[in-house]
Amino acid sequence: MYNKKIYELRKKLNMSQEELAHMLNVSRQAVSKWELGTVMPDINNLLKLSKIFEVTTDYILKEEEKAFSYYPTEKIHEKQIEIYKLVSLVFLLLSTLTIISFTIISVLEPLEYSIPFEGVTYKGLLAYWYSYIEVRVGLIISFTFFVFTFTALVLPKSVINKIFNRID
Repeated sequence: MYNKKIYELRKKLNMSQEELAHMLNVSRQAVSKWELGTVMPDINNLLKLSKIFEVTTDYILKEEEKAFSYYPTEKIHEKQIEIYKLVSLVFLLLSTLTIISFTIISVLEPLEYSIPFEGVTYKGLLAYWYSYIEVRVGLIISFTFFVFTFTALVLPKSVINKIFNRID
């Protein structure tokens, strides 16, 4: 079955046996033997074929076409990028809501905080900042997530592709 798939994939790209052989650094006769099914490509050539045709090696080797659906590798990366963007948007939204919540609380429930012997009095959000460690931790985490997720969302697609290629 691999022989038919190699032939069909090559034809789909309008590629001659000679062109494919040149890309793989093998003879045209080797490609012909693969397509006739008399010789099977070795593992290195199989990996190269999967990259050229943008399919997995399973797709080339498996006999059951129904058990596997054809996904070009580019679409898999696009789905990963979409998920990455979605997660970034969720974290950006959560961090923004946390910052806004702290600000609204400080306006609706004004607090005054004085530092003895210094004559300094803080009101509003700064009073909460100095009074409660939870506010400090929450705001620091929220601002950190905000900066990272905003940066991640504005990164160019090429940078994101490089990040995912390193992970894969």
